[in-house]
Amino acid sequence: MYIHGGGNTGGTKNAIYTKGDLILKELTAAGIAVASIDYRVFGQGEELGFHQLFQDCKDAIRYLAKNSDRLGIDPHKMVTWGTSAGGSKALICALTANDLLPGEVTGPGTEHTVIGAISFYGATTYLVPELWSKRLERFPARSQSKGEMMFKPSDGLSSEEIKRLVSADQHLKADSPPILLVHGDTDPTVPIELSKHLYQQAKSKGGDVKLIEVTNAGHGFKPVKGSDAAPSMTWNATQTLVIKQVIEWVKQK
Repeated sequence: MYIHGGGNTGGTKNAIYTKGDLILKELTAAGIAVASIDYRVFGQGEELGFHQLFQDCKDAIRYLAKNSDRLGIDPHKMVTWGTSAGGSKALICALTANDLLPGEVTGPGTEHTVIGAISFYGATTYLVPELWSKRLERFPARSQSKGEMMFKPSDGLSSEEIKRLVSADQHLKADSPPILLVHGDTDPTVPIELSKHLYQQAKSKGGDVKLIEVTNAGHGFKPVKGSDAAPSMTWNATQTLVIKQVIEWVKQK
């Protein structure tokens, strides 16, 4: 299941056709279904708590599970993949219990198992400010206004409670599903230190985690401004990482 990015204020499920065109082709050819989802974002007229964006993604998985017979999918062989804002949600969908962040899709048949999560340059925690220092230094005003929007108390939850709920590092366990993190080494928007942090935290708990650094790459694996060096991986090469990893996880189960 692909979860799009967009800074929590934009993006649509149609991003799969540009971000995952090769993935769509190769995984479906291998007999693996691919779903791409929409979720509510800020700035569309609805008053939201940040956790509700994650709730929508959890609901999408519950919907797929509840309709698995009709869709011809195995609800106990799910993998989540997300880019940027979607990466953080892919992690939460994999690392949290089925009934955490309950939404509109409830009842029997929503049981599911996420067997792995892939995050491309996604946030992994909102509780360690120093990991965000590169972004805060480069985009101070934008970072402050976004933080105020995302972490205002909502739905009976305090700002701190929301941060804990949506921070992947708070949900790691020794038996958590395997994680693949892919991140540009000079990303100013979501610093690579966030992926390094989750990698270290998962390793310390005995978890199965891999981190691939794309060198000479900013956010979205784009070339670094002012540098002649090309990113060490093309976008298609990063898609191939997803294809190989998903097939490996599915075959193991």
